[in-house]
Amino acid sequence: MTATELLLIRHGEDWSRADAAGSQSAQGLTGRGLAQAQALAAYLAQEVARLGTIAALYSSPLLRCLETATPIAHALRLTANLAPQLRPDGDEWERVGRFLTQLCEVHRSGRVVVVGHASTLTAASSAFSRATAGSGDFALATLGHGWLSRWRYEDEQPERTARWTLLQHCDLEQLRLDFPHAAPTTQPAALPRRSQRADLPTGPVGERR
Repeated sequence: MTATELLLIRHGEDWSRADAAGSQSAQGLTGRGLAQAQALAAYLAQEVARLGTIAALYSSPLLRCLETATPIAHALRLTANLAPQLRPDGDEWERVGRFLTQLCEVHRSGRVVVVGHASTLTAASSAFSRATAGSGDFALATLGHGWLSRWRYEDEQPERTARWTLLQHCDLEQLRLDFPHAAPTTQPAALPRRSQRADLPTGPVGERR
């Protein structure tokens, strides 16, 4: 049996509520959202120091997710692979579950970080609970900006049956109880300078540079 960990992150606070007329794809993070992204990056870097390498980082192509993924990519020294499958278009429920399962197959026995939307995390919880016998269907009741859901995917051989287990579901305040040196979430934080930004590819998901 192999076990793969999937760390699903909702993007930081964005301007969608403040500017309802703006383009969904062009809405970036507020100052608080940028600080949340920095805090997540600090937390994950500390986790890598304790537990070892994270295999890959994926992000929705929308700006608010890219701005969340950028400091994470820099902290983990990874390229953020664009995942259009995570785009919130109202038709992502089945697609997200299939895509995340495929990531676990590609990165078997590793740990993978995925930066997406509220719908990414809720679609995943619905798909994963249905895929696990006897677990029932459920949705994550609380889901703010910067929340992290950690799932374990176990693939049992030779039957090839999969089991999903929710290991963690919490906000940045709870994460900081484990890692108190994460950046504060109430103060604006600038993105890294251009020379420090992650190389965000425009090619298909999985294409690494």
